[in-house]
Amino acid sequence: MENNLDLQNKQNDYLSPDIENRILELLKDWEQTNGFIQRDIKLAHLAKALGFNRKYISYVINKNLNKSFPNYINDLRLSFIENMIGEFEPNSKLNLTSLAKLAGFSSYFKFAHYIKKTYDMNPTYYFRRKR
Repeated sequence: MENNLDLQNKQNDYLSPDIENRILELLKDWEQTNGFIQRDIKLAHLAKALGFNRKYISYVINKNLNKSFPNYINDLRLSFIENMIGEFEPNSKLNLTSLAKLAGFSSYFKFAHYIKKTYDMNPTYYFRRKR
């Protein structure tokens, strides 16, 4: 009969450190290509692109980045928008709906909902503070 410590050790050894590190490297490479701006990106698509199964990808994201796959994607999209906004002149008008869609959000509503849920503020105020 296994005790809790044995179960915990098995969970810690789900993937070898080499495989985890390889997946993390591949994720960083994928992030650099802006793969997250694909609107309908799913964990299965990413796993196939990286050459690993989705359970491994999900495990590595959860364990090493401390977030779920949807939050990982949305955080990348939000960073993408923040970087784009930084390239605009300080007083220029921004169309957040267009930026949200360009970053891969399926709608302004989903984009606004994510910012509200994550930062407890509306997108306009959030980005005004970032500028």
